[in-house]
Amino acid sequence: MYTPNGVVSTSCILWATGIRPCAAELVKYPILRPTLQTEKFETVFFAGDSALLTYPESSDRIPALAQMAEEQGKLAAKNILQHIKNQPLQEFTKRPSGILVSLGHNIAGGQIGPFVFTGKFASVFCKLVYASKMPSLRKKIGLLRKWFIH
Repeated sequence: MYTPNGVVSTSCILWATGIRPCAAELVKYPILRPTLQTEKFETVFFAGDSALLTYPESSDRIPALAQMAEEQGKLAAKNILQHIKNQPLQEFTKRPSGILVSLGHNIAGGQIGPFVFTGKFASVFCKLVYASKMPSLRKKIGLLRKWFIH
């Protein structure tokens, strides 16, 4: 690993979360190849909003959304294994399937494809999508009970 004070030998994997830029390359946002590797170091992979990844055909930045980070995380894991085996890496090509924003207890907005929706329906839909991401049925049911059965 490269640091301001030199190189540190390591075999560990680092995990950082949040929307603040990572300081691993000492720039505002590390710039990524489509394979989620940094441009400078082929053994460093990023996923999520702490690095700069653009769509190759347009140079538009991939949005800082949880759904993009989740897909990038899956691909980064696959690519790390492929890299260890000296096999070809896959490029990140996913597009957002839609956007949901919770704006309060019973207010939300969303867009999926050409469909835009707001208000209570959007709020219920947003909660259902969020609950579906929970790791266990117990957590899903717990959230739904909390939200809909007061």
